[in-house]
Amino acid sequence: MAAIRVLLPPQRSLTADTPLPVAAAEKTAWRRLPPAGLAELGRRWPGARATAFLHPEDLTLTAVSLPPLARARLRVAVEGAIEPLALGDPETLRIGHGARGADGRVGVAWFDAEAADRLQALIAACGLRPAGFAPTPLWLPETVDGWTLCVLDGYVVARQPGGLGSLYALDAQVDDATAGLTRVLGPDAAACAAGPCRWIGAAPAGWRREAADVVLPEAACGVMAEIPWSIPAAAAASQAGASGWRRAAWLGAAAAAVWMAGLVLHAGRLEQAAQAAREQLAQRVRDVFPTVGAVVDPVGQARRLLAARQAGAGDDWAELGFLLRAAREHMAFAAGEMQAWRYEVGALELDMPSSARPKAAETGEGAKAGAAPAWIQAARQAGVEVQATDAGWRLRRASQAAGGKPAERS
Repeated sequence: MAAIRVLLPPQRSLTADTPLPVAAAEKTAWRRLPPAGLAELGRRWPGARATAFLHPEDLTLTAVSLPPLARARLRVAVEGAIEPLALGDPETLRIGHGARGADGRVGVAWFDAEAADRLQALIAACGLRPAGFAPTPLWLPETVDGWTLCVLDGYVVARQPGGLGSLYALDAQVDDATAGLTRVLGPDAAACAAGPCRWIGAAPAGWRREAADVVLPEAACGVMAEIPWSIPAAAAASQAGASGWRRAAWLGAAAAAVWMAGLVLHAGRLEQAAQAAREQLAQRVRDVFPTVGAVVDPVGQARRLLAARQAGAGDDWAELGFLLRAAREHMAFAAGEMQAWRYEVGALELDMPSSARPKAAETGEGAKAGAAPAWIQAARQAGVEVQATDAGWRLRRASQAAGGKPAERS
């Protein structure tokens, strides 16, 4: 199917016979043709897909910064971002947007939906198939790492890299020869001056820079291989549009998803930081108190061990290390179950949950040797006396008279 592109004048002055700049698709490229009206184009290429480039007077063009989003959600985010700029209900607008750039900016354009319907009806009445409406800057060829500019009916049209563009209204009271680039482009003048510029036709005399800008003929417009983005025609627009409550629901869901993702990420970072802090604190305790076999409560252990060291309790220090190692070797069943521990006068008391507390048959000193669990018998053989308490177990070094091998100081 044939395809054509046309640059429109202001819609208030457009008729079926208004001569328009035209580009037509050939086998491998686009080619500029003599100006022709929509009716003539419809007779020449019946049913051809026609992309109309809107006049700056009928178009609003800007760029909004958005986070990375899936394609379906990007349109919803765009509509939410322009709602305060459009000063109206997005349902009354025809909206189009480009892809998100590396800097997070997305080119956005919109115009009145009723005007779009009238324009689409005119194109269809001329025997053409409306393919979409493109913003004015995309009619210009792209300049790599720079801007392409032209003056069109009292506007400066600027195409920027990445499918972005801008429209600047000229002051009718100021002569083009004296109007400086900074005055017209405002805060965008620095970005324009930072790179190469190409003008469609000669630049106004007052805008010439020290480095001469490249001048291109008007025939260079409209023949680019692809249009980065456009405003969809009515069929696509109605399919993509949604009612007000659906848009609100999508925006709410998108905001909730972003918030939840941020919350999960923040919680993960906090957990990693807390784990790293615990490991660092435990290592500091091991560095200061090398005889500690296991660090369960770094702050509490360090406080008790430091108090014992300051009190000169050297034997208690060594005794604690011996009993902690014994608990680690013989009480494997309690790994991860211990609730608290205390060390006083050569005895290590371990508080356990109810599921790991002594049974009736495990009575410590009063139990017969054969009735005691295997781990208690092994502990006794290693010189450790095990006693049951209301909250768990008490370990102390067995006296040599109690049996088992002699306990060795560590």
